[in-house]
Amino acid sequence: MRIFRGLVLFVGFIVALSSCAIFHFFQPGAQNNIQQLADKKGWILLGQPIENAAYSAGDFSFDVSPDGVPYLLTRNTNFVAALYRFDGTWSAVSSFSGYIVQNRPILHFVNGCPTVAMKFDNNKGEIYDFCQNPPTLSSSTPFGSNFSLFDFNKDHSENIYTVFDTNTGMYGLIISKLSNSYGWVAPAGYGFSFFSMPIVYIKLDFSADNHPYVLWVTNNYHNLTYQMNDNTWTTTSFGFSGYYFHYGISPDNKMFLIYQNTTNTLYYDIFDLSASVAPTLYTQPFFSSNGCIMDSSPFSVAVSKTIPSAAYILVHYMNGVDITHSILKLNEDGSVVVTPNIPEMNNSGEAKLYAASDGSIYLLFNFGWTVYVYKWIE
Repeated sequence: MRIFRGLVLFVGFIVALSSCAIFHFFQPGAQNNIQQLADKKGWILLGQPIENAAYSAGDFSFDVSPDGVPYLLTRNTNFVAALYRFDGTWSAVSSFSGYIVQNRPILHFVNGCPTVAMKFDNNKGEIYDFCQNPPTLSSSTPFGSNFSLFDFNKDHSENIYTVFDTNTGMYGLIISKLSNSYGWVAPAGYGFSFFSMPIVYIKLDFSADNHPYVLWVTNNYHNLTYQMNDNTWTTTSFGFSGYYFHYGISPDNKMFLIYQNTTNTLYYDIFDLSASVAPTLYTQPFFSSNGCIMDSSPFSVAVSKTIPSAAYILVHYMNGVDITHSILKLNEDGSVVVTPNIPEMNNSGEAKLYAASDGSIYLLFNFGWTVYVYKWIE
């Protein structure tokens, strides 16, 4: 069986190469120099797929505990937030059913506990501590209400932040920090941003020196709002992009910007955030597609928690009604690896990539109500 799986992944790898052309523009001798992965390595399925776990495409989140145990959070077919743990097999840990969970819940480990942000059918957003069973509120007040999109993350000091849009007559971006003494407060120096178009994409991350960075998109205009120092905020607009725009931050404070224009060429830039340089676009191409398109989810790019770091990128291409997915690995020097194809992933629902604190990369996707979890092994 192991030999057969290795053969399948190798064949999938060859198919991926015939579908998408790689161009390494930075060292002429390295063009089309694609690194092949050793046998018995690559994308490894963790246990068996989890059935009846996700209500719809992308209804899941993921994190790894401080002691290296993978956890999966889903919004299941009963609109309940359900938490699973992997200890050789996937087993249910706890669930929350106090309200109907509307949006996709988000999982992060905070102070060693699985902590979950959810939006309910009463249009309020809450944070729950899943160390308890049943889960308990992390705050006495909601982090927001009457919003459409949100993200939740923690900084490197285990402080909880949320970011969400407003849709109460004026469109806006609200960033909040959970304070033990005062509940939800705006971070120092942050003033609410209001604009004329609704937000269609939000992603929150933190630099190595604990400054929040929020990528948000309105009508295909891509903007990055961030804290340059403890009290100064700024917004950089990258203008119009025909397709998608993602980012991630490495442990040594480098930001990977990954984006795609209307010609279906993928670009990247890397910035040293410690140098207080405002991110901007230099249009460095690293991947030339033959019908390939970068995925749209905020989880389409994951930057490894290793030094040197690498960005893992989800792309797909259409062949009639069929969809084939691939994952690229972009190294800091601009070299690219096309990782082996996963046959089970083709024609699946929304896929997501996650970077664990131990340096591991995980891939999740669903077929109907069933969720698959893979780990990248080099």
